[in-house]
Amino acid sequence: MTLGRSPLFGANDSLDAFEIKVAVTATSADGNEAMIFANYNRPQSSGDSQTFVRPENPSNELEVWEAAAATSAAPFYFKPYTHTRTGTSYIDGGLYHNNPVYVANRERKLIWPAIADKHPDMLLSIGTGKNPSAPQREALERRSSSPRDDHTPNAPTNKFGGIRRTLNALYQRFDNILDAEHTWTEFEADINNRNDGFPSPYLRLNFDLKSKPPPFDAKDKFKEFRADVRQRLMDPDVMDVVKDVACSLMASSFYFKLVKTVPLRGGSFMCTGYICCKFEEGSSDLKALGKFLSRQCTPNFMPEFVIQDTSRCTDGRGIKVKLTEKTISRLTTYGMLRIPHVDFEVPNAMALTTIALVLRGGCQDGTQKYLLSGFPRTLPLFFNFDQSRPPSLSSTPDSKDGEISDAKQAKRKFSSVISTTASQAIPPSQAQVLVTAISVCSTFSNGFCS
Repeated sequence: MTLGRSPLFGANDSLDAFEIKVAVTATSADGNEAMIFANYNRPQSSGDSQTFVRPENPSNELEVWEAAAATSAAPFYFKPYTHTRTGTSYIDGGLYHNNPVYVANRERKLIWPAIADKHPDMLLSIGTGKNPSAPQREALERRSSSPRDDHTPNAPTNKFGGIRRTLNALYQRFDNILDAEHTWTEFEADINNRNDGFPSPYLRLNFDLKSKPPPFDAKDKFKEFRADVRQRLMDPDVMDVVKDVACSLMASSFYFKLVKTVPLRGGSFMCTGYICCKFEEGSSDLKALGKFLSRQCTPNFMPEFVIQDTSRCTDGRGIKVKLTEKTISRLTTYGMLRIPHVDFEVPNAMALTTIALVLRGGCQDGTQKYLLSGFPRTLPLFFNFDQSRPPSLSSTPDSKDGEISDAKQAKRKFSSVISTTASQAIPPSQAQVLVTAISVCSTFSNGFCS
């Protein structure tokens, strides 16, 4: 999608026209409403504190460039954007959502309501830099003293008083990079994060600029500022964080396809399935994934998958599914994934299982486990829907490739390839989260994607 004249929503009738769901925030020109523009549709919610803009007349849909103009119409720098076909005016969404992480998290729940109570594979908030040496009292003074409803400031009721408050609030907020950090701190405190020993799925990248950032409109400082940021990104501590994020994203490109569960004595279950990848077989994405895994290999380490009961994630026990040199080479050269099927036992129908990819992450030494898409999750109960969709086999089985270690659990070795998207294997409306949910939360763009 380019910043052209195509409608933000409804321009294409192809099912895969907009594989990435994108939304941006804006504010009504009088400052009374927080707005959301999106290239997708979703049910309206009576509890929405933001207006999801979807005109009844399709001809009144904003074009892509119009949504961009509205979301970036920062007062004092740009005039409000007026949509000529409806006469509606908008300003930058930073008044209500300088960091739109709450919006992103709520949107993914409204898009996939059946899995709203599940954690996403990842929610990544990307900031525009911070300067922690700035006095903390500055941030406190800029916090609204009025209560919030769903983390949206109370809207002024008097038109002229509202405009005055809007201008005052915008003057304080748009250049206040600490406000976005406080929003993130509040968000982390609000979410019910899991405590299973794995990295949190809620991450924020916002690095110390080590100096006061230039003014919002200091375009003559742009090249210098960009060079400083690029240099900062080369710092070892920053690179470690970025590597961890990359490894988490790589791991979430894999998912588990359950094909059979067999009840055993004592209430346990034997589960059978395949570790698959969302990327299409033969694609450049799958080949790039192979190159990434190849760079992970050392004389003393090969990437592997580990399947564990959540109650045993810290004791080192579990079934290990090795990625062999042949598997990675075939992945890199041909974009073909060949991982054998695996059997493992779960103690009961309600037991949470984790499947993780072991990689050399951002840590200086040692390895780190990164969860596959949709984990942790209960497998036997999940199979009630899973069995209604047989796996989509994209190639013939290869019984020689791959290796499963653990003599007690892995008794059979044969493989079959499933290379399909998670949404094809298990629709997100009826399954746990099997798609990566990424929210790019910027104090400049106030946008996000998932």
